[in-house]
Amino acid sequence: MELKLDWHGDKTDTLTNTFVKKLTDLIISDQLTAGTKLPSIRDFAMQNNISRFTVVQVYDRLVASGYLVSRRGSGFYIASKSTIQLLFDETRIISQKNTAKADGATELFDPCSGHLPAAWLKTLEIEKYIRKVGRNDIDNFYEGYSNISGYIPLRKAIQQRLHSIGVVSTDIEQILTTSGALPAIDTICRSLLKPDDCVLIDDPGYYMIDRLLNNLDNKHFGVPWSVDGPDLEILEQLIKTQKPKLLITSAVCQSPTSVTLSPAVIHKILGLAEKYNFWIIEDDIYGVFHSNAAVSNAMRLATLDQINRVIYINSYSKTISGKLRLGYMIVPKPLIETILTTKAFGGRASEFSEKLLYELLAEGSYRKHVDHLIDLLQTAKEQSEQMLTANGLILFNKPEFGMYLWARFPYIEDSRVISEAAKEHGLNIMCGHHFSVSQEISPWVRFSVAWCQDKRLSDFLKDFTLANRNHYIS
Repeated sequence: MELKLDWHGDKTDTLTNTFVKKLTDLIISDQLTAGTKLPSIRDFAMQNNISRFTVVQVYDRLVASGYLVSRRGSGFYIASKSTIQLLFDETRIISQKNTAKADGATELFDPCSGHLPAAWLKTLEIEKYIRKVGRNDIDNFYEGYSNISGYIPLRKAIQQRLHSIGVVSTDIEQILTTSGALPAIDTICRSLLKPDDCVLIDDPGYYMIDRLLNNLDNKHFGVPWSVDGPDLEILEQLIKTQKPKLLITSAVCQSPTSVTLSPAVIHKILGLAEKYNFWIIEDDIYGVFHSNAAVSNAMRLATLDQINRVIYINSYSKTISGKLRLGYMIVPKPLIETILTTKAFGGRASEFSEKLLYELLAEGSYRKHVDHLIDLLQTAKEQSEQMLTANGLILFNKPEFGMYLWARFPYIEDSRVISEAAKEHGLNIMCGHHFSVSQEISPWVRFSVAWCQDKRLSDFLKDFTLANRNHYIS
């Protein structure tokens, strides 16, 4: 393939930035389509009369940003259409926010946000723990590297807290800290999967897992969810035909539906894993919001499995701060060495953050903080359900607990219509197709209950209903 670009006229930027921008524009505009193989580093350098070093920088930047996929021994390829669309949407949102800041305008309000209000989180008074760790541990801060498995006192504290979800047979060697839930999934996938291995994920589900698997060049298929969880018949059909190495799912307060699985469904999923021999990643980052008792009454896959086929992951970013990138995974014993080897190449958590979290857990204030968050979410959830239904939306379900409500207008089949109208009102609404592997048009929208009490959202929904209901019904 020949790919000669006109770049000589641009003297205002570095050569690397110029080629990154030009290739990005070609990809976004679909002039370079998904799956297209780019010229080799040598060929691209020759075709454009630039150095190979520059081409390496350009390709590496595009791989890091998700526009290219590097296939070992094969070359560089344009990422999937779904990944490109997601990147384009994210870039557009960032651009809109930056433009708004430059113009002195207000940023788009996001009622679908994946984080909780700062005012809710500040009740933890984390600053005093930051001062304590900084004051007591400053000399050790400059010495050596952190433990690749994680800070041992924190891992012991996590080990004790696992008892609250019924995981009681875990050794400390199985507990590995990470810089968040998604990095944990990335580390596990890089450890267990080869290119073209198959993975099954929730549909709808967390959209970043789809993007991650695209970048890793793994086939993946969505398992449809209902109010009871995954469609077990379709799940078994996919298992039989695609022979997955891995299932990534959530059992408690799943995003975006907030569905919590019944023990019967959990039994069935684990039975399929045993029968067809695949691993399960259980992403439990929202499970912390299920019930405000010392012991959660919701069963996890890890509860029944006791970390034999299930790799359990969790994170503290939702409950403390999205900027505290800290989580952990509980790994079956046969996988510890393999995952630690992969983790050594960039999966270490910050020891300062680990010590900070340990102080929070040791003092006991974290549990009270989480109970307070659950109380706030429960109140917000009830008010959000009333507000959404009063404005004509249908709820996918009425979850007992959780951060999100999955809702739609009965007369709208494409939620992009809602998203475009919302922007005119200063709102950013993420369309339902982003949560699906297929990226097919969806009528659904994920609403974050913590942000639904803002009058800007209710005013928009009311105006939208009045303006569109008669038009679409007729």
